[in-house]
Amino acid sequence: MKKSLALVLTVISFIFLPKAVTFALPVCPDTAAPEYRPTTPSPQGEEIADIQKTLRNLGLFQREETGRYDSLTAEAVKKFQLHTGLKPTGIFDRRTREMLCRFVETNAFANPAAGEKKWAPRGRVSIVVDIDRHILTVYDDGRPFMTYPVAVGKEETPSPVGEWKIIEKTYEPGGPFGSRWMGLNCPWASYGIHGTDQPWSIGRDASRGCIRMYNDDVAELFEWVPIGTPVKITGNPLSPYYEERRRLSYGSCGSDVVLIQQKLKEKGYYRGKCDGYFLEETASALKKFQKDHGFAADGIVSADIYAALGL
Repeated sequence: MKKSLALVLTVISFIFLPKAVTFALPVCPDTAAPEYRPTTPSPQGEEIADIQKTLRNLGLFQREETGRYDSLTAEAVKKFQLHTGLKPTGIFDRRTREMLCRFVETNAFANPAAGEKKWAPRGRVSIVVDIDRHILTVYDDGRPFMTYPVAVGKEETPSPVGEWKIIEKTYEPGGPFGSRWMGLNCPWASYGIHGTDQPWSIGRDASRGCIRMYNDDVAELFEWVPIGTPVKITGNPLSPYYEERRRLSYGSCGSDVVLIQQKLKEKGYYRGKCDGYFLEETASALKKFQKDHGFAADGIVSADIYAALGL
């Protein structure tokens, strides 16, 4: 355990802040130390303000301390947990408290030159957006590296579930796109990951399908992701507002096609990319599924096929 902690402290010493920074010191572990989690109403207190100040000095909490353990504080705690090998729960529990206190007590923080990043992914970067949880996760060589809260598409304009790539990047697009824009190669509309001039919308179903982030968060992410970075958006695009499911066939395009592709892939019929294009590979996989399940192999997704796929 001591060797593991020493190794973590050594790694952290290359990515965090100068020794000259004065860190707030939370109450260090004892049996009476409280545990904090985001609840309604949010826990409040001076110690929570100290935790926020420490996390802000680490570059993990981008706002002034409020003394409330809200969802933004929980996201900052998740980032700290990810970087220190803890499970990213967002709960400030005994283990998280102990790790943060040891860092502060030993002053185990580096002094990067002015303008250098505090940290960055070292391997292949990929992104997964969970539209049901309103969370964007950055992966470094397949391992979770950072999480961010996001806003996603409204019920009537859902985000494009599927597997995409970043194909364009724009600094300071301004207006509703905030500080950064990263466009996706979605074939049926222009979607992207971007900042916002409506920060209160983060954590909600609020956009026309794009993935919104806090401007500080998207500016950080922007520097890590090259053109071609894979972006997987997960969730169910068949929102309750649809009265009927579309009949899908060769040439169809959309989020519902992505869902069919994902279901066929889960069942071992489809090996291609879940990109929303209903073309030869999708049609072939669907016909094989239909034949195996006693349907006419016509390559058409009807109500019966939706049901057979569990939709």
